[in-house]
Amino acid sequence: MKSSEYSYVFKCVIIGDCHVGKTTLLRRMLGEPFLPKPAPMRNSPISLRHLQCVDKIFTTSEGDRVKLQVYDTMGLERHRSLTLSYYRDAHVCLICYNVHNPESFDNLKTWLADVHKYLGRDTHLVKMLVGINSRAPVLFVNGSIPGIDTEFVDVEPITKRPTELAQEYDTLTCEVQLCDDTDVKTCFKTAVDSLVKRFHDDYARSTELNNGSVHLTADSSKRSSCC
Repeated sequence: MKSSEYSYVFKCVIIGDCHVGKTTLLRRMLGEPFLPKPAPMRNSPISLRHLQCVDKIFTTSEGDRVKLQVYDTMGLERHRSLTLSYYRDAHVCLICYNVHNPESFDNLKTWLADVHKYLGRDTHLVKMLVGINSRAPVLFVNGSIPGIDTEFVDVEPITKRPTELAQEYDTLTCEVQLCDDTDVKTCFKTAVDSLVKRFHDDYARSTELNNGSVHLTADSSKRSSCC
């Protein structure tokens, strides 16, 4: 798609502990089906050998078309190997934990410290705490369903929505059922809407300061690129 067909190009990075569901979240954003036991990465278009990021076009609530370039950690977080090169120029940061793994929730502050270290000066940065529920809600008949293990049955999450943590660190927050297409789309669209609104608000303030009035049109929106 030509750049003239969208108003913004934004970079989004997904971070968090290993095995909380980050890559599955990315797969679901691309429209891949939900699998209680995800296929190995080598069977997915997302792999170390093929892609380090994927693109997705979103349309905001105000009608702006946005190209979101989404980067996955590809396992680098296992060795705490994420550096400035991964975070550089990011506009959106999804900090993920698994709602059934309290340790991954406890580690959010460490990830937030990394975000502040590498991106703390970016006033436009949108941060979102994403609670991932990767378990499939299923109806058991006679105690089991062929092909689905009991470990993937939905249970009450250990960790609830981290409202207080989100307020403390000035982040958005959401919980995502990976089996629900709407949840996945809402997660990314909420982040994109929030980011575009910040750019629009900044443009409005700048226009008001310079001209004493505010007038925004589709053509007057500033373009932004992460490249």
